[in-house]
Amino acid sequence: MQIELPDALMQECSITEREALELLVVAAYRHTGMHATLAGKMLGISEPEFHALLTKQGEPVNYGVADFLVDLEDNGL
Repeated sequence: MQIELPDALMQECSITEREALELLVVAAYRHTGMHATLAGKMLGISEPEFHALLTKQGEPVNYGVADFLVDLEDNGL
């Protein structure tokens, strides 16, 4: 899927293409409750990097026991 925004609009909003993508993915994460691993994949970053992005933007990190268990399993622990 591609979303195109006119360069003039992006300049008027003082936002880069990357920043727009990050805002879109964070909004989808918040709205849908998707796992941070998937959100990170959408941005080409790891889950911890996505958590850092959330923190930077002042967003809560939805990380519960189930997420912890999945991470343990994914890391062979």
